[in-house]
Amino acid sequence: THELVRHRAGMAFSQESLRYVRLDNLGVWLPEALKGNQAAVKRFTEVVSFLEGVQKEFAELFEIKNLKDFSKKKKLTSMFRRLAPIGLGTTIMVTGNLRAWRHVIAMRTSAGAEEEIRLVVGMIAEKLKAEYPLVFQDMTHDSETGEWVFEHKKV
Repeated sequence: THELVRHRAGMAFSQESLRYVRLDNLGVWLPEALKGNQAAVKRFTEVVSFLEGVQKEFAELFEIKNLKDFSKKKKLTSMFRRLAPIGLGTTIMVTGNLRAWRHVIAMRTSAGAEEEIRLVVGMIAEKLKAEYPLVFQDMTHDSETGEWVFEHKKV
């Protein structure tokens, strides 16, 4: 979500706060780079499982379920978060005007963007093109690079 929330102009975000969510069931996306390497997939999965276990262990060590002091609980869950993987899946709601979406699509489906955000924003591009064909009529998908490109950069 970090790559997405950097686009402020014309966009609004409501993002899940990891300060208030138990991290005992980590949602992590397997990157394409792991495909075809079963040993790497196995190790990746083991590390995520280990980190889930660490979250559960700390919750038990500090008896987080029984804490009534919200301030103390917040400090502890913030500390637990330090041991969560950086690729942890989070939930986000995004709204934006169509001009802003054009910019986000161009930036976040470009070849230099992270593969996960490219995938998500690519799906958004498809939906917006179907819903607003006149606004996105100059947008095309390059199937070779995966980029969504615009004939007109500014509208």
